[in-house]
Amino acid sequence: NLKPRPISTPSTLTINRAIEKREKWLRDHRWDSVEVGRVLPVNVKYMVVDVETHDWKEGKNVRREGRVVEIAWKLFNDKESCLDSRQYLLKPHGYSLIATKAAQVHGITTERAINHGSDANLVFDEFTAILTTLPKDGFVIAHNMSHENSIFMCNLIDEQKIVWDNTPKCDTNAMGLWKYLPSPAREKYQKQKWRKHGMKLTELHGIVCTGPKSCASADFAHMADADVAMTWDIFKYY
Repeated sequence: NLKPRPISTPSTLTINRAIEKREKWLRDHRWDSVEVGRVLPVNVKYMVVDVETHDWKEGKNVRREGRVVEIAWKLFNDKESCLDSRQYLLKPHGYSLIATKAAQVHGITTERAINHGSDANLVFDEFTAILTTLPKDGFVIAHNMSHENSIFMCNLIDEQKIVWDNTPKCDTNAMGLWKYLPSPAREKYQKQKWRKHGMKLTELHGIVCTGPKSCASADFAHMADADVAMTWDIFKYY
């Protein structure tokens, strides 16, 4: 007379893992709070940035229009010393619910964004204020810059878009950099399927960073701070 146990769907298992990883992260960390009027670091040469979003469109060659749920960045000077590190959770802006498929990836629920998030306008004000300080030989760095560019262009207001658009950019996912991959990884990852889609951040990071890593303590991708750390490792390799 025993009833069979309900079968968990893959999506349920996935979202539980992501949320559990966030819970584990929150036991030892907290998102930063916006400090209006805080003095920003000087002599910044590089800004590494990553975002997580509330949703995204499916299909090839579609414009990414997801609203930013989480953003993280690290700032470095010309000696590659870290000057500042910020990670913000944003309150819902321009949407009502975080899509289930997005929560399955980054583990952030709508309730958590509402209860713990910062005002998006204040965060983007700080973000673009830093961009204006980058020198001409500096960069804002991201893994898959086309994605980040599309996201920011539909999240920033017009004045902020101008700043973002005029900022020098570096993409660590650029396929032209693959010739610098260590052999035999270079041959393996230059196959056609990888030429078509590029490599995931974790895949590229695992190839080029075999020694001590700045994000060695991170055990879950799609947390913006961990992704920023991996992107910086890759940038330094190149």
